[in-house]
Amino acid sequence: SRGLTGFQVEKILNRNYNIEIELSDLENILAFITIGTPKEAVEILIRALEDISRKRHGKISTITPPPPP
Repeated sequence: SRGLTGFQVEKILNRNYNIEIELSDLENILAFITIGTPKEAVEILIRALEDISRKRHGKISTITPPPPP
């Protein structure tokens, strides 16, 4: 197994972190982040994904968002 499916990650984010994902499939999740999304909401999503990675693999796969234009 290569890891979690997008469906599994969506379920974990929803159940454990109260985060809604717009769309998922076998290999991806899609979260809508717009100009109106608060920075804190993006940071919560990033921390949740890092936490899932840490729990699954014992380490964090670092996620660094790009700087604003």
